[in-house]
Amino acid sequence: MTLSNSARRDAFVTPALKAWTTDVVRALAALWCLWRQRRVERRQLAAMDARSLRELGISPELADYELNRPFWQPMRDLRR
Repeated sequence: MTLSNSARRDAFVTPALKAWTTDVVRALAALWCLWRQRRVERRQLAAMDARSLRELGISPELADYELNRPFWQPMRDLRR
């Protein structure tokens, strides 16, 4: 007697594996959203002129440094 594909899959996919897979997918989705938000923030920063940056207490040099950082690195507090 052979198991059908569905029965074999059901035997392999345990509740723990389903939970783990769900957690991984959620974590990846959250990470994607975080990286997307960083991209939006860096685009907004790039759109600012030097005067606007100085009004916020951010030097143009520091803004340029932040704009050239990889997307996976968080932005620092620029107004220190």
